[in-house]
Amino acid sequence: MKRACLFVAVFLLLLSAAPFALAQGLVPCGYDIDGDGIYDAKTEGCQFCHIFLLVDRILDFILFTFVPAVAVLMVVVGGAYFLFSQGSPANIQRGRDILKSVMFGLLIVYASWLVINLFFVAIGVQEWTGLGGGIFSIPCAPR
Repeated sequence: MKRACLFVAVFLLLLSAAPFALAQGLVPCGYDIDGDGIYDAKTEGCQFCHIFLLVDRILDFILFTFVPAVAVLMVVVGGAYFLFSQGSPANIQRGRDILKSVMFGLLIVYASWLVINLFFVAIGVQEWTGLGGGIFSIPCAPR
């Protein structure tokens, strides 16, 4: 029963994140980008450089949309264990463990992102590659 409830909660969380994915437009090409009603394959078609933009958008979606939503859900679950524990030390400890796991998980995810980003800045990736706007800012020239 607990697994079924957890599955439904995760499914609803993923389902609620779908509008954010569609609103961001994870695929940066292959459709009428300028909205004039005419698809021009030369200017709006997919190129190799769009792969980097796609990876950037996926990482941004995971780091700044999906991870915070899951963290909030788990904080609510941990708080529910505290609230409905009725003085049971096992449930209070379980809620405490969930909250600690959320905090350590967020710390690991965002600290690793920070370390990798600082590493790229320290070795000067932007200067020696000519990507002044970052690793995901490869310009796409029309064909």
